[in-house]
Amino acid sequence: AAAAGLKDGDIVLSINGIAIDQEHPLNLLLIQFAPKDTIQLEVLRDGKTMTIPVTLGVRPANLR
Repeated sequence: AAAAGLKDGDIVLSINGIAIDQEHPLNLLLIQFAPKDTIQLEVLRDGKTMTIPVTLGVRPANLR
């Protein structure tokens, strides 16, 4: 996350324009993409909304 430009305290609001909510939780949105795909994250940082492009990597095996 840090390599992608995300910072501690950032709140992810949407992925590729799809709002994260009860119908679209973060983990279910992310599984639609493959490693090396670039997605657009809309995040809330210090009261301001910003879009950050993120190229996905492979999830480490020790994270569940």
